[in-house]
Amino acid sequence: ACSALPSVRGAAGVSVFRSLRVRLFGPINSIGRRLTVYIIAFSWAVMLLISAIQLAFEYRDLRRGLEQQLDSISVYVQSISESVWNFDSTQLQLVLDGLKRLPNIERVSVVTSDSKHAWVAGNAAPDDGLARSFVLFVRKPGADRSIGTLTVLAGVDGLNQQIIRRALSI
Repeated sequence: ACSALPSVRGAAGVSVFRSLRVRLFGPINSIGRRLTVYIIAFSWAVMLLISAIQLAFEYRDLRRGLEQQLDSISVYVQSISESVWNFDSTQLQLVLDGLKRLPNIERVSVVTSDSKHAWVAGNAAPDDGLARSFVLFVRKPGADRSIGTLTVLAGVDGLNQQIIRRALSI
C-alpha cells in the first residue's frame, strides 16, 4: 500500500514521531501525563495569543499618540508663517530645531511657495514614518495668502523598539 506521507525512521527503525511521543509522554502511555502535556501546551498557546493581542493594542495606542503629536504641531503654524513672511531665518530655524527635538520627530522642513527658500532641521526620514504637512499663510485684507508649506516627518522606529522591549519582558 502506498502512503501519502513518507515514513521518517530513526536509527533503530522507530519513527521519529513515535520517539517524540515517548519523550513527551513516557514509555507508559498514561492519560495523566498526556493530559498534563496538553494542558501546558494549550496554556502556552493561549498566553502567546493574549500577549500578541496586548502588544498589537499597545502599538496601536503608541501610534495614535504619535499621530496626535503630529496634529498638535498645527499650533506652531502661525508663528512659523510670521517668521517666513518676515524672512526671519534665525527665528525660523530655532522653531524648527525645537520641533525636531520632540519625541520621534525625524525631520522638519519649510519650503516657500515659490520654492526659492527652504529651511530644514533633522535628517531624511525613514520610508515607514508618518508625515504631516501644514500650509503656511499670512492674513491680508481680503484673503489669506499661502506663503509655504511646513512638513513634519516622524519615525516609528522608537515605537517599534518600545514594543520589542515590551515583548521581551513578557
